Amino acid sequence: KSHSSPKEMLPWGRMTSHVRISRTFRYDLDLAADIWKDRPALPCTKVYLLSDELCGRSFQEKLQEVRQQMKEAGAKTHFLSKLDDIMWLTNLRADDVECNPVALSYCLVTEDRFYLFLQKRALTPEVEDYAGKNGILLEDYHSVVDFLRTFHPDSDILYDQKNISYTLYRLLQDAAKRAGVSLIDQMNPTTLLKAVKNETELKNIREVYRRDSAVLTRFIYWLKQNVGKQEITEYSAATKLDHMRSEIPGFVELSFPTISAYGANAAMMHYEATKDKTATLKPEGMLLVDSGATYMGGTTDVTRTIVLGPISEEIKKHYTLSVMSMLRLANLIFLQGSNGVTLDLAAREPMWKNHMDYKCGTGHGIGYMLNVHEGPQRIAWRSAQGSVAAEIMDGMIVSDEPGVYKEGSHGIRIENILEVQKDLENSDGQFLKFGMLTYAPIDLEAIDPKYMQQEDIDHLNAYHQAVYDKVEPLIEEPEIKEWLKQATRAVG
Repeated sequence: KSHSSPKEMLPWGRMTSHVRISRTFRYDLDLAADIWKDRPALPCTKVYLLSDELCGRSFQEKLQEVRQQMKEAGAKTHFLSKLDDIMWLTNLRADDVECNPVALSYCLVTEDRFYLFLQKRALTPEVEDYAGKNGILLEDYHSVVDFLRTFHPDSDILYDQKNISYTLYRLLQDAAKRAGVSLIDQMNPTTLLKAVKNETELKNIREVYRRDSAVLTRFIYWLKQNVGKQEITEYSAATKLDHMRSEIPGFVELSFPTISAYGANAAMMHYEATKDKTATLKPEGMLLVDSGATYMGGTTDVTRTIVLGPISEEIKKHYTLSVMSMLRLANLIFLQGSNGVTLDLAAREPMWKNHMDYKCGTGHGIGYMLNVHEGPQRIAWRSAQGSVAAEIMDGMIVSDEPGVYKEGSHGIRIENILEVQKDLENSDGQFLKFGMLTYAPIDLEAIDPKYMQQEDIDHLNAYHQAVYDKVEPLIEEPEIKEWLKQATRAVG
């Protein structure tokens, strides 16, 4: 917790304090307005309500926890501008940001009032009725600046400097000066509350991932059966998978644009094919597909690198190491209190042992019917600059996605999603483990057991047995059932 001034603590203050010339720092101008003549209006989609049964906890229950944490921080006022935090707290969703079911919004929480700033055109009678019943004071999204200019807090104000614009920070600073109170810079209480899923959310997430995994399994079968027999491009393959997902009951939208990268394109971690710029798939090499969706019941993310034909021994080695890395982390048992830096070594060790590394983190948090990237948890071998690695806690969801990226040659990523669960507790403390959420086959055509220890082989075989048990009942086509049996056969 820190009480901040703009020069001492804030990144904007640090930036301006190093300028050794006379300057006026203007934050109240829209420099783009004069030259952006065809500037579109802000997105404004209808806000909709999620039931308490779907969320597991009501708005009032969540608000009570936020106010308790405000009290513990020494604040009676809290300003919140992080969209997914606001959506989680209010149990509302919208579609104002592509692939993120959020509404443009702000909120201000006091001891006895809750102000929610939404665009007027986004409101529906259902949302207005919900607000009235829950004591939510609806304000116009576009009025937040004027509101803060006249706001007079009666206590210190809690805010998160990493998730607020400089203009709004200065308005809060002015309000604090008027009232003779301080600003308290601290991570939004909602950030951690949101990251630790409740039992209802976890139950829904498990089922959503099972259905999502079944669709991915059917897609892998389709791709292997048809590559070289009909024209398939990176783009058309992604479109096919997107359409298959859209047919799952409860589908809302993709959680990010599908990454479909063939051959050397897969070495670019966030490559995106377009209709006009796309490679044609051949019955050789591999296709990396990183994809996911938001459903009524959860948000998914998964990556599989799929063998389309002959591959080199080097690629087999890299693929096998990627699978080993993913399964090493997934099967890790660790002591409560561990952070993502502690855990990362389990995934990276097979790579480092072979003097290799993937130049990215191993895992990130995932939202519940919200953003596919969510904090504060992160699994990486070192903390992001200026931050402290967050504890990995029971109920969190994290991705597990090691890989190999060789520029000009190939890229491999194997991504499963994990649920943090309690394991044994004894005199040494509470131990935690991971539960698997993703159940899609690993491509055995790229596995070479000679690089694996017996424990790695056992992990792979156990995982594939679970894939078959979870997914087979959701597959109707006999030919896909038979293929799945072979695709998940024991190796070694």
